[in-house]
Amino acid sequence: MAAPPLTSRRLETRLMTLLGAGFGLGVALTVSRLLANLAPG
Repeated sequence: MAAPPLTSRRLETRLMTLLGAGFGLGVALTVSRLLANLAPG
């Protein structure tokens, strides 16, 4: 198997970074919302 071109690899890295950032933000928002709902008051 030949290594993928640099452009596709860079695009894949960018996509994975965006997906990871969006996933992290969604998890953080969900956890903070759950904690806010569980907190008294």
